[in-house]
Amino acid sequence: MTSKITKSKNEDANNGKTWFEILVILIVSFVSLSAGILMTWPSPFIIQIVNNKEKYDITEEEASYFTVFNTVGVIVFPPLLTPIVNRFGRKKLLLLTSVFYMITFIIKAFARSLWLFYFARFLNGFGDSITYTCVVVYIGEITTPKVRGVWGNAVVWFGFLGQFIINVLGIYFDVTTTSFICLTIPTFLLIVFPFMPESPYFYLSKGREEEAKTSLRKLRRKLNIEDEFMRMKTAIEKEETGSWGDLFKNKVNRRALVTAMFLRVSQIWCGIFTFGPYIQLIFQKSGSNLSPELCTIIYTFVNFLFYSSAAYGSNKLGRRVSLISSLVLTSIVFILEAIYFFIDDYYNIIDLTSLRWFPLVGLMVFLLFSCYGIGTIPFLMPGELFAPSIKAKGVALVICIFGLSNFIVNTLFYNLMTTAGLGAPFLFFGICSIISAIVFYKILPETKNKTLEEIQIILSKM
Repeated sequence: MTSKITKSKNEDANNGKTWFEILVILIVSFVSLSAGILMTWPSPFIIQIVNNKEKYDITEEEASYFTVFNTVGVIVFPPLLTPIVNRFGRKKLLLLTSVFYMITFIIKAFARSLWLFYFARFLNGFGDSITYTCVVVYIGEITTPKVRGVWGNAVVWFGFLGQFIINVLGIYFDVTTTSFICLTIPTFLLIVFPFMPESPYFYLSKGREEEAKTSLRKLRRKLNIEDEFMRMKTAIEKEETGSWGDLFKNKVNRRALVTAMFLRVSQIWCGIFTFGPYIQLIFQKSGSNLSPELCTIIYTFVNFLFYSSAAYGSNKLGRRVSLISSLVLTSIVFILEAIYFFIDDYYNIIDLTSLRWFPLVGLMVFLLFSCYGIGTIPFLMPGELFAPSIKAKGVALVICIFGLSNFIVNTLFYNLMTTAGLGAPFLFFGICSIISAIVFYKILPETKNKTLEEIQIILSKM
């Protein structure tokens, strides 16, 4: 009997549990919650600020730049982050996001002038730079493939939960009150996240083996981590110290860079990041039977529900099938929406009164088709594709291009909408989705249930 108990204890010590990895993912996802709130902040507050001439003297065109000033920080800051990430670690940088987000909310709470709002949005971009650069790297390095495949998308769920929260708050509260409510979220992270472990990959890259083992034991909730530790150590020892030139000279790194870059850029050019900050304005101009506020709440709530459950589908189907099929289906929805808006704006031969429900329903169908593919997979895969020695630099460059694309497309969306009607940007997104599906069919590797080391081998054979 005693030997059986001893054996059982040894098995428990060696098998480990996944709950702590999941807990760490959920806590770090509060970074994404703040990012989602701030990204979508223009949705309710462009309209509120423009209409409140007594408190703010800001036009709609001036307020439309709220959607792009945050992207300037995302374009500029990521390359400066790489030496800081490699020197101080992922954890400390993620804590710094709380500081940027807290300052952003405080400035918005007291802002009255246009340029103070612009400055707050610019600071917001610095926090987003760290979020986009470090979260995927951190999650990719602390989790097993099984946990990462499902729970790694929690950062996406929390981002879309943030979109829902800010649109609800924007209906019932003004800018000042909303800012103070949202200030509690980065404050919570600043208090709790210091108790979470640093990436064992980071410790190993600095030769701090005992700290790496301690971190790994804490993450896996088991004592015997020697096999996994040696695999990590061997993988890092094989990697030379990565330079910016290695991103382009090394065949595997170059393929990882091209794939990761196109993954994130495709999200922008296919509309995923554009609807958030403009969604209430879209419904206001679409002429729906329901109020823009109600349409926005329905859209963002369904958005959160779909994305919360989508990880299971994408993990079951695999990354390639999920992403390509998602793009094909969303392109159909975009083209149908474009046809509806072109008919509504330019042709009077068809009465669309009985179809005023279509813009909202069409966008909800878009959510259904995007949530398991183009909406989630590009968040996670860049952290999987790069080797540890080059990951910080690779992800930083990807985020720069991502920010530049976001700046261009958000500006383009507003200009297309105001000059050619809502049909033009939807047609543009539909065409971009079709092109993206074709490109991914050619270049995207399957990373489902693969370790970071296995993914590097796959890239080397492509």
